[in-house]
Amino acid sequence: MVPFKNEANRINALLNSLDELDYSKNEFEVIFINDHSTDQTVEVIQTKLKATPLDFKIINQTVSKSGKKSALILGVNRAKYEYILTTDADCYLPEQLLTDYSNQFLKSDAHLIFGPVSCVEQNSFWKNFQYYDFLAIQAITKASCLFGQPVSCNAANMAYRKDSFKNLKPYQTNLEIASGDDHFLLEKFDKHNLTIQYLNTKQVVTTLPCENFKTLLNQRKRWFGKSKHSKDKTANWLNLILFLGHINLILALVLVLFQVMSILVFSAFIIGKVLIDVNLIMSFSKPYHLSLCMRKLLKISLIYPFLLLAFGLSLFNNKYIWK
Repeated sequence: MVPFKNEANRINALLNSLDELDYSKNEFEVIFINDHSTDQTVEVIQTKLKATPLDFKIINQTVSKSGKKSALILGVNRAKYEYILTTDADCYLPEQLLTDYSNQFLKSDAHLIFGPVSCVEQNSFWKNFQYYDFLAIQAITKASCLFGQPVSCNAANMAYRKDSFKNLKPYQTNLEIASGDDHFLLEKFDKHNLTIQYLNTKQVVTTLPCENFKTLLNQRKRWFGKSKHSKDKTANWLNLILFLGHINLILALVLVLFQVMSILVFSAFIIGKVLIDVNLIMSFSKPYHLSLCMRKLLKISLIYPFLLLAFGLSLFNNKYIWK
């Protein structure tokens, strides 16, 4: 199931990967939900897929005030199969993805399963930042789920039982919030003690990074915006601890400049932070054979607290542009 809005320039990779899935083409359908696109995305989908054996359909949103959550509800109601897998229009799916999900659902009592997502690594500072930031977020996501306390997931690589979604109605009270379709769904499933698992796979879904700082800033505003509506105390405490951990680096630097803290203590603080960051990211990237450049990782690890502070300060102007 793929909700989309104005993705004509970014959807080709997804369409190619859908046709390359190793799952039998007569055992799944692809539902595209058009959330008031004004570009040529619909035409791109139709042109690309009409010559393939894929069973696909395009549903158009008709409600004036809609958004991604409404699009997902519409898609679920029109789905004919028991399980729903969601992804985004700017993603590329590994060929074994449906097989991995099918095997795990059949062998377990899981109601929700989600898997790894990585940004496409590209040669610019902001895109490199997103690549390593994504790795860190995904490492925490995976670890929390494996320890039985899932705090986040990513709708780019997520699947659930259709009847569970319909029974829980995870978006009933948060439709007006632009982001958070994955987080609020996870929160609802977890609250009702339904089995949640991490996908057993060797492959990751890849997604395109934001093109520039302005787009990235809007994305982070949406992310921060949904977190203030979260009722998951574990996730909220973890986010606070991580935020304070990064901000403490800036405070330590200020203390050094005013000669309140010695350079030796500050250096130990820096080394400890870098070691934690490197080990965290390596633990996630290694099983999926994701590339790492230590020079870039170290650079971003040191700059990250200042970027996080900038993202935080931007929330004082909480307006952002949605597609």
